[in-house]
Amino acid sequence: MKEKGKKALRAVWQDLKNIKWALLALAVYYVITYIFFREFCLMRIISGLPCPGCGATRAGVLLLSFRWQEAFEMNPTIFLWVPYIVYLLWNRYFGKERKKLSNILLVAVCIVVIIWYVRGMFLYFPVREPYTYFEGNLLQRSYPFLFEMMQRR
Repeated sequence: MKEKGKKALRAVWQDLKNIKWALLALAVYYVITYIFFREFCLMRIISGLPCPGCGATRAGVLLLSFRWQEAFEMNPTIFLWVPYIVYLLWNRYFGKERKKLSNILLVAVCIVVIIWYVRGMFLYFPVREPYTYFEGNLLQRSYPFLFEMMQRR
């Protein structure tokens, strides 16, 4: 068992080395978008509208802080993503990779996320987090006349 743990740690280290440039690009993206927009979600930055994943990062932080109810209120799909990610990691480092089952689970989780997003947009947009409108998005900045016309109606 000890050897399996060492092998898993080596595999984790190798995977981190393989994705180091992607992680660096993500960090740079975060810093740039935070400086210019105080926002991370690309969909919100461009259109002002929340994406299906909006609130998932905050929900994950709340979940790690043992604030289950708040995490559920922010984005309940986090309770699907965590077991899915644990399943992927377990299979990657300790079991056999089962791509077909992993893909089926991913599609199922994504369907639930989209259904929950549509529900949330109908019930809460634009008054409740994370279903709020981001003022100052790129479309609004690029085409202010369109937004002025819509507000006149």
